[in-house]
Amino acid sequence: MNEKRILDTKEIVEELFYIINTSTKELIIVSPYIQLTRWNELYKAIDKALERGVPITFISRERDRYYRKDSMKILDEFRKKGCSVFIVPDLHAKIYCNDERALITSMNLYRASTEKSKEIGVLITNEKNVKDTKEIISQIIKQNVKKSIEGKRIVSKVKAPSGLQQTEFKVTTEKDKYYTVKLVNGYSARIGKDESKNQWKIGKSYTCKAVHQWASFGSRKVLYLNDIGEIKEI
Repeated sequence: MNEKRILDTKEIVEELFYIINTSTKELIIVSPYIQLTRWNELYKAIDKALERGVPITFISRERDRYYRKDSMKILDEFRKKGCSVFIVPDLHAKIYCNDERALITSMNLYRASTEKSKEIGVLITNEKNVKDTKEIISQIIKQNVKKSIEGKRIVSKVKAPSGLQQTEFKVTTEKDKYYTVKLVNGYSARIGKDESKNQWKIGKSYTCKAVHQWASFGSRKVLYLNDIGEIKEI
């Protein structure tokens, strides 16, 4: 199987939607110039990823003499829905990543780019190269992220996972897309149904190995359990 492929404009668009539509654990969108209101199909695809519970990170360009638009304002609706938004000065990279794929391309998130521009891109599916791409994105955020218009540093929606940990918990409630559980250390956490594979029962206690991840929504933090394995009922 090819681990790297060169794409033309049409293939870039197809791959972009594939990355968004198949994302389950994360979606990273790096584009200095973003215009979602005129690209309804893309807007809906990102919205559906949010509905699936996918953590989404946007990285866009700070307003300057070459770019007069306010990226924070453009992305404000998605920020309010729980997406992370980072504003970086002089950003020129265009990268789109999900759990297993990375698309590095000349194309911004403009519908006009798909119709009028001649673009080129490289699709990466090699696990190490995808990981390296995400590490570069993390470094861009750490070294260059600017403060928001409120004067507060934007908080990443999902922090780096701390690794698989043995976890004991009791299932307390069930909702459309996740279960709420009570851990033995007193924390409440959420487990996405795609992670649990519907093996939990209300009121039952379990042990498993899982990655503990925190999500920040303003001042509120929610603990999620991901990459769940070795499920055992107590």
